[in-house]
Amino acid sequence: SISPSPNPSPTPQGEKVTAKMVVIGNALFMTNQWFNEQLNGDVFLNSVQWLTTGEEKTLTIRPRSAQNRRITLNILQASVLVWSSLVIVPLLGIGGGIAVWWRRR
Repeated sequence: SISPSPNPSPTPQGEKVTAKMVVIGNALFMTNQWFNEQLNGDVFLNSVQWLTTGEEKTLTIRPRSAQNRRITLNILQASVLVWSSLVIVPLLGIGGGIAVWWRRR
C-alpha cells in the first residue's frame, strides 16, 4: 500500500510559504459559450498562469488582433442605404409629426 509522506513539499528552514487564490463568482464565464466574450478567456488563462508561476506580476489583458471590418457594397446597395437614411426615414418622421399635429388640431 502507498502511504502519503509526512512532509510532501519540504521547504528549507526560514523560507516563507505563501498561498495564492483567485476568487471568481462562478465557473460559467469559462464555458465554451462565454470563453471568447468580454475577455473571459484572458481572465481565466491569466489567473491560471498567475497561480502556477512564482511571479508576482499583475494580471494583464492581451491586445486583440485587428480584424477586417470593411463593408463592401455594390452600387444598388449603396444607393438604397443613402436613400433610406437621407430621404425615406426623415420623411417618415416628418410625416408622423404632421399626422400627430393634424390629429390634435
